[in-house]
Amino acid sequence: MRQLSTYLTERTETALPEVPFATDDPEANLRDYWFTIEKHFRLIAALVVGTVFLTALVVLWMTPQYTAETTLMIEHSTPQVLNMRQVLGDVVTASYDDDYYKSQDALLQNESLAAQVIQELNLANNPYFSDRSNEGLLFGRPSKANDSTLLGVKMTVIERYLKRLTITPLRGTNLVKVTFTSPDPKLSARIVNAHAQAYIRQGLDLHRAVNEEAQHFLEGKLGELKMRVEQSEAALNAFGRAHEIISLTDKEDIVIERLDELNKDLTRAEADRISLEAQEQLIQQRTYDSLPAVIDNDMIQKLKEQLVRLEGEYARRAGEYKPGFRALDQVGAQVAETRKSIESEIRKVVAGLESKYIAAVSKENKLRSAMEEQKAAALQQKDASVTYNILAREANTNRQLYDAVLQRMKETGVAAQVGTSNVFVIVKGAPPIGPSSPVRGLDVLIAALVALVGGIGFAFLLESLNNTFKNPNEVERYLGLSTFAVIPDFLTADGNHRLTADGNHRSFSGLLGLVRSSTRGILALAADDSCQPYDAVLQRLNGTEQSAPKSTELIASPENFSAITESYRALRAALMLSRASEPPKVTLFTSALPSEGKTTTAANTASLLSQMGQRVLLIDTDLRRPRCHQLLNMPNIAGLTEVLTGQLTAEEAISVTTIPKLSLLSSGSAAPTPNELIGSQKMRDTLDELRKTYDYIVVDATPTMTLSDALPLSRIVDGCILVVNAKTPIQVVRQTCSRLTHVGAKVLGVVLNQVDVRGPDYYYTEHYYSYHNCS
Repeated sequence: MRQLSTYLTERTETALPEVPFATDDPEANLRDYWFTIEKHFRLIAALVVGTVFLTALVVLWMTPQYTAETTLMIEHSTPQVLNMRQVLGDVVTASYDDDYYKSQDALLQNESLAAQVIQELNLANNPYFSDRSNEGLLFGRPSKANDSTLLGVKMTVIERYLKRLTITPLRGTNLVKVTFTSPDPKLSARIVNAHAQAYIRQGLDLHRAVNEEAQHFLEGKLGELKMRVEQSEAALNAFGRAHEIISLTDKEDIVIERLDELNKDLTRAEADRISLEAQEQLIQQRTYDSLPAVIDNDMIQKLKEQLVRLEGEYARRAGEYKPGFRALDQVGAQVAETRKSIESEIRKVVAGLESKYIAAVSKENKLRSAMEEQKAAALQQKDASVTYNILAREANTNRQLYDAVLQRMKETGVAAQVGTSNVFVIVKGAPPIGPSSPVRGLDVLIAALVALVGGIGFAFLLESLNNTFKNPNEVERYLGLSTFAVIPDFLTADGNHRLTADGNHRSFSGLLGLVRSSTRGILALAADDSCQPYDAVLQRLNGTEQSAPKSTELIASPENFSAITESYRALRAALMLSRASEPPKVTLFTSALPSEGKTTTAANTASLLSQMGQRVLLIDTDLRRPRCHQLLNMPNIAGLTEVLTGQLTAEEAISVTTIPKLSLLSSGSAAPTPNELIGSQKMRDTLDELRKTYDYIVVDATPTMTLSDALPLSRIVDGCILVVNAKTPIQVVRQTCSRLTHVGAKVLGVVLNQVDVRGPDYYYTEHYYSYHNCS
């Protein structure tokens, strides 16, 4: 004791701080996290196993889906097979931006294109698309009936088709990947290839329609030019015969040269007017969509794509909602507004073309007038030659126009037959080898990982909701007090925590029976409550007697080497070393709430102190619900109440128990004012008197939070030990420490009671007892 005085002094200073508790939120380390996971390992494992099992059932039940894909290359312009210009003027090259490919993506997902493929492959009667088959549910169903059709195909079928179709542009390239998913791998390949071909045909049909329209116009214009050529040549021949003109000299005067220039200008103006007249003809027929200026207008094409999307949205909502619904009317208003915008842009283009046409006609008329004036002047000088030249030029001009239109008509016909496209199939769709979903191994692995993360999260949630002391370290963190002992729970301690008298391991039930029999042997009394000798107790330990005592909570005996007894021995050792100078002679045991085991702890501590050969007195100061006499199977006829009221002396009220060197001062009869008796000067005098007779005095007090009897008593003892049940909230224990510290009590330490030492929080405690039992 003298050699350890320095260490004990330091320990006493840290065990009795002015503020008996630490911070509210101690920092957790990796060890705490691991303990939490280990503590709830069974819960986490159950969640993982259950989730994996359910996921496996789901993926096995799910119908496999197969995804086929094809890759298209979309160029900005159509390749020129023939070295010729477009019929109605050069087409403006599309700009290399994202808008062009966004437009193509929208066309690939167009409802009309889907309807064409459905018709071509007769998918409306396919069981995967039919409403009459449960397999149609794989493609989804609209929330409401939709009987509208597009190109003879129900919108419900088109919606199912488009839900399984995916268009993925490859970023940074002009490649587009088209995929389709269905339960049939061959069907997926057929559909994806048919969709690509239908998209190519759609572009070809658009170009073919423009060429055919231009060809029809040129055919009509060619007949007119042919008649003009014949008339001009006939007039030239007639004039030559009439004036007997065979040829003209190469010399031309100024008038003739001017006339020649005007004739050239007139020819160009007339050619321009004819070119614009073709477009004017389309304008008169109101076929504005065939105009090159309309086709090449980016704004109009974007508005048309927007109109197609809005019309599809309107058709879908029209099947879901009745007319007059706000959402439907809004989409209808957007459709009308888009149409107005398209019409406005077309009117602007048409107005520009008409202006150009009027200007060309006006220019032609002006040139013709100028030429007529120049012709009159020339006729005045050389009527015959000029007239002949005019007729010759006119015939030549008509012949050139006729040849140009004829050549253009032939080129248009050839272009219509060639059918070149700017879309190429790079990789043709093939039936997939394996399903794209579900990926069973990956799905099960993901489910297991999710369940593992969720289980760990749930374990930490449970741990955060647990506001009790999980291990002795938390007692020091939250209270700043030392943990004197960890008392295992009587009901949860198993065979690994107990050891029989001969040192052999036994089963849980056998060990529990041994503990009970040994305890009852120590504490058993005769039916008349008279004390029995200690030899009789030893006889019961050896099994020679078979009486059934009433209490099984007092198990700290010399012959019992269970884990619980060892815990009480650790408590005794900590109590003896709690002060530097000498052990506390009068020790008070209290708790925050009832039923935390303070009486059992006090009685077992007193029993172990008596085993040291010291005279020990156990005082039951709980005058409301006394239990010490029950644990020791002693009568409670007279006790502390009679001593404090002056009816008996302390020596007369003290009873000798069956345990050597251990005496009991029970509570005695019920007192009307227990608090006043416990806090009286008589109580202080009684303790001072008993200090002279006994080596150690153990006081069992009332719970501190429910009653105040223990508060005045805690000031006159040498130290207090706070018994904390493992399920008592931390806040309640801290309040108890605050109340004791506030009245000046010396709190020596804490006893964690009824602890399940099999948990990970008490891993080393459990293995210590296992080692002790095996040694």
